[in-house]
Amino acid sequence: PVKLFKKGVLDREIYAIICSNIRVADQRIGDIRAQAAALLIGQDRLNKILDRYGSETVVEAIAELRRRAAEQMRANISAIPDGIYRSKAFVDSDGVVNEPLTIALAVEKHGDTLSFDFSGSSKPCTGPMNSVLATTLSSVYLAMRHIFPDVPISAGAFEPLIVKRPEGTFLDAKYPRPVSGCAAEVSQRIAEAVFAAMVQALPDKVTAAPAGSSGNFALGGNDPARGRDYVMYQISGGGYGGNAGHDGLSNGCSTIGISK
Repeated sequence: PVKLFKKGVLDREIYAIICSNIRVADQRIGDIRAQAAALLIGQDRLNKILDRYGSETVVEAIAELRRRAAEQMRANISAIPDGIYRSKAFVDSDGVVNEPLTIALAVEKHGDTLSFDFSGSSKPCTGPMNSVLATTLSSVYLAMRHIFPDVPISAGAFEPLIVKRPEGTFLDAKYPRPVSGCAAEVSQRIAEAVFAAMVQALPDKVTAAPAGSSGNFALGGNDPARGRDYVMYQISGGGYGGNAGHDGLSNGCSTIGISK
């Protein structure tokens, strides 16, 4: 692995390579520095917990939190009628070929587990709207968190959620397929497909379709007066669907938030 920091010291050569590949690096490199600082704070606080309680107690507590989260999620799933719930969502195009991409989902509920099958989805595409497997998985997990927000976030919450790997589709992209649109756009449509399937099983709990987009807006160019480039990037979100007990929102953060 390439390390930006080695034993706590910034590697200036690696740092220079990163800066040379970022537009307006003087403005954006602060994100990397903030992440590094957050890791140091996290390390310090974890060490303090370990010093106070001991590693054995901490490991047992983590295992217990995972167990409780899994138990809560399984209890919620158990209340859903057994069966298969199907839905479709669409990405308008991949940005290169003007044809829609289909996200075809079949959710099978059996006992206290849910299985998610995207095998009927479109093939890998030419443009950047392919999704890596990690984005596909996390989109399913976070969509279920919208449905059952009472379940604490931990690996245990996702144990009863079985996602079948959608090989051969644009939701399991392989190198060198372009994937820059998956985190901000395709993820929203995957969540939309989950909502559309689960509303059949939980009509009083699941909301109607959200905006289905992060509302990305990018603007860039060169300022001749200052002799430098500029970039502006905005995620505007959109509307949220209503549910059986509440109206929707006219505007809100995207369903799969970037900073949640």
